[in-house]
Amino acid sequence: MKYCNRCIIPDTRPGIRINASGVCSACLAHDAKAKIDWPQRREEFKAIAESAKKRGRGYDCVIPVSGGKDSTWQVVTCLGYGLHPLAVTWKPPARTDLGRKNLENLVNLGVDHIDFQINPEVEKKF
Repeated sequence: MKYCNRCIIPDTRPGIRINASGVCSACLAHDAKAKIDWPQRREEFKAIAESAKKRGRGYDCVIPVSGGKDSTWQVVTCLGYGLHPLAVTWKPPARTDLGRKNLENLVNLGVDHIDFQINPEVEKKF
């Protein structure tokens, strides 16, 4: 087992790769964020949001949500830009109470939410 020289995450974590210098892919991704022109990105997103709002037909965007912090942030950000999102979830067999409450909070913010659930026998095959 190898560990990252910076954050000590092991290479046994799914999706983590450690390069020849001993630095993991998560640390490298974090480093790349410093090179992003965030004000430019904000302007680009603002232009996309304005274009979506001009269509004026129902929802401006569809956001897959889990009830976690990342998808909640995405919805709140879109609301901050005046978008009218539709939130969609593939309901897991064992949703946590916190996840359920977070999804309820999105609905309470005025977001429509589709909570899609499939036949358990089909889900087992996945």
